[in-house]
Amino acid sequence: MKTIHGLVVSGGGSKIAFEAGVLTHLTAVRYYQESPGYHVLGGVSAGALTVAMLGQYGDAAGQHTAASQLTELILPLRNQDVYVSGPMGNVGNVARLLRTGALYGNAPLRKLIEENVSLSQLIGSEAFTVIGVTELESGMYHRIAGSSITHDFILASASVPGVLPAVEIWGRHWVDGGVRNITPLGDVIYYAKAMGAEHLELDVILASPKQMSYWAGNPRNPIQLVQRALSIHTHEVYSGDLDELEWRNSMKNEGDISINARLFAPDLGMVEQGTMEFDPHKLARLFEHGLEVARRTTGQGGTRYIGLPPGYQPNTPPDGEAI
Repeated sequence: MKTIHGLVVSGGGSKIAFEAGVLTHLTAVRYYQESPGYHVLGGVSAGALTVAMLGQYGDAAGQHTAASQLTELILPLRNQDVYVSGPMGNVGNVARLLRTGALYGNAPLRKLIEENVSLSQLIGSEAFTVIGVTELESGMYHRIAGSSITHDFILASASVPGVLPAVEIWGRHWVDGGVRNITPLGDVIYYAKAMGAEHLELDVILASPKQMSYWAGNPRNPIQLVQRALSIHTHEVYSGDLDELEWRNSMKNEGDISINARLFAPDLGMVEQGTMEFDPHKLARLFEHGLEVARRTTGQGGTRYIGLPPGYQPNTPPDGEAI
């Protein structure tokens, strides 16, 4: 039976620090146990940068090195290292939004991508990488895979509409793949099957809790409203994606591959910052939580796992009404 090892990494902006923590543990375990590296890696939004960095290497040792490099890149970040904000705070950001269609400029993020992803190394790697983008004109989700991946497409995959500007490629405008597909399970399954896989060992990393958190923000603050709307949208897409994963795990149809999936997601209450808030202290806490969740989940003896991780509790707002 041909077994393929796959990795799916969702989007989440600053919550990429959690993903870095999970991957630091997972890649270390693979390296020290002399297991194979991930053969197929798929990601959208911030996850596109993550898989592009890991996908430059085809073996467990190289991917562990890449996870360490990702951690070194992410943990010191501040807002100005990722995007350009307006000169007068929220007033300047809203003015930019009205003028350009985006709250922030993307020049620092482009620089991070270009400095940390070698396209020649990515294309020449034994691992196969796929990222997701959404084309604004058609509204369609597109897989960008293998030699088709460019720095522009990685940037586009991380460009949340209205938050970062759309990226023009081939005369069309491209944005975050997470608009249509926040957890690109189907992409990794598709290419695993194309490689002749009969069985897929799949690690799925979510940047946000599976359950919705209670919001105590200011409904008159436009930035907070945008961030909350993104969280609601992300949760809705997550739910559909994870239902699909659970269904695929239970499928026994002849001719289809079997899938053994592990899900890694932060606990409720552990994600303190907004998607576009990069603060080294909060990023470090998220990273440590990622390590904790990875250790906890992989400590289950390799059993198949779908559903809420241990430690999840229903979230309750201050009035005690469960949501």
